[in-house]
Amino acid sequence: MKKNLLKLLVVLFVVLLGTTIAWYCNGRSLIGTDDANIYFVYMRNLAHGEGFVFNIGDEKVEGFTSLLWALTGSFYFYISSNPEILLLITNIVLVTYSLWKLVCYTDDFFCPDSDTIITPYSLFLLGVLIAVPGYFDWAVLSLLETGLWSSLLILLSLNLLSFDPDKNRKQSDLIFSLLIVLLILCRPESILWGTFFVFIRLIILYLKN
Repeated sequence: MKKNLLKLLVVLFVVLLGTTIAWYCNGRSLIGTDDANIYFVYMRNLAHGEGFVFNIGDEKVEGFTSLLWALTGSFYFYISSNPEILLLITNIVLVTYSLWKLVCYTDDFFCPDSDTIITPYSLFLLGVLIAVPGYFDWAVLSLLETGLWSSLLILLSLNLLSFDPDKNRKQSDLIFSLLIVLLILCRPESILWGTFFVFIRLIILYLKN
């Protein structure tokens, strides 16, 4: 338990470092991308009771990609005068959690008996994320649903990789189902991704029986 907590702190440090580098390289701006600012208009209007509209009083048209992110942001616009910071924190939390789960799985898979806080395999993985331009810009600093999107894909992949029908089947099924629902609400192409994940899970069940 203590080792996993220390892993979490290491991952959080990496995410904060990567986000800070991305922030510095992008003019030290926290306003998000153009697409994020389109989201903000819909979020603000929904939070103020105007519905899903870009122009108040105009036709209700869905001009955004993620229903789940729009609803999340609308809540932030409702409770805060600085919702951009809350969206940034949300992305940091989501990315940190999913990468932490990925690091835990990686360490257990490659070095199950290791006493180190984090193995070289996971350090390499985290190092690549910092070294390769774009990930933290895309997943955190953009203030888009991309952090949520990538986190859901990572968590679903880990759920399948660790799935054992003979152990904690009900809990695994519940988590998998919840992640699929969130994935579909996150982006429209999740209908295809969701089908793919369900298909892989069925194959695992078939091979285990």
